[in-house]
Amino acid sequence: MEEKKLSGISEEIKTEADSDRAEELVDDGDKNVAEEQKGEPQGSRVIKLDSGKEVVVPEDMRKARAFLVTALWILLAATIRGIGTYCFITPNGFAVGGISGIAVMLEYLTGINLGYFNLLINIPLLILAFFFLSKRYFFATTAYTLLYSAVTIAIEQLNKIFDGKLIYHDSETAIISAVFGGVMCGFAFCIMMRAGGSQGGTDIVAAIVQKKRPDIGISWVIFVIDSSIVLLSFFVYNNGLTPILLAIIESFSSSSVSDRFLKGSKSALKAEIITNHCEEISAEIFEKLGKGVTVVDAVGQYTGNTHKLLNCVIKRRQIGDLERILKKYPETFSYIMPANEVYGYWKK
Repeated sequence: MEEKKLSGISEEIKTEADSDRAEELVDDGDKNVAEEQKGEPQGSRVIKLDSGKEVVVPEDMRKARAFLVTALWILLAATIRGIGTYCFITPNGFAVGGISGIAVMLEYLTGINLGYFNLLINIPLLILAFFFLSKRYFFATTAYTLLYSAVTIAIEQLNKIFDGKLIYHDSETAIISAVFGGVMCGFAFCIMMRAGGSQGGTDIVAAIVQKKRPDIGISWVIFVIDSSIVLLSFFVYNNGLTPILLAIIESFSSSSVSDRFLKGSKSALKAEIITNHCEEISAEIFEKLGKGVTVVDAVGQYTGNTHKLLNCVIKRRQIGDLERILKKYPETFSYIMPANEVYGYWKK
């Protein structure tokens, strides 16, 4: 089987000149089953619908569709985060953790839109991402950073046109801003994880450290950095403990949404994969996720067919990457469950 990797999140096209096996493709909309035909043109896929009609899907079209879907997800994430930050967080005098928190405080002190500061601070971190992380991660995160900054600047201009009606500012009910801002930031985080990127800032630092030293508890490093930024807001806003308390509420709301939509609130996930592509999947999990795989023999009780059962433990943020790996291989069944407690680390 000769594999050809596509850019973005597109599936891997598999061609084989002498193959008699057809890969089944199930359309989620009308449940039509399509088969990959042998002798298909190079760089394209010939599929046959239940109706008997044959359709040729060029490789360029598949690439373009995958690129468009990813771009739309990134745009959605940037828009949601921009609205959450500019309309709910910034007007109510508190800052969240990470680079966004620094940008919010700099806008408060200078009056210059936070989008400019967010872009400026992220530039050196994006350079590090280019050299140390995957190109997919770099381009997705760079696109998000540019769009997020552009969205906040655009909202500022629209807010002037609508006489300040686009922002929510009420000192007596500022807790509402913290909750809504946190929920929107949490949604944006989940979308970017699925798109294979991040929101930049401390997320880039976390990804680099995780790649180089997977045994380090990076979550605590991020917690210390974010906590320091939140504590700094105590001196910037000069409003007692209110900015800190609102930031804690925002962080709790954001984390709750993220945990909910990234498969549970636990620190890890356990994936069990039944497949006939043991070597290929194991190699990709090791290379792209940095995780080991335990392989055991499995027998289907009904059919009596033998397969391989792969077990691995991954971080919540890696679930999107694992899904993209598994989609490449037909006749693969998997299920994922929360891992309540994970202990130990085996070095290579």
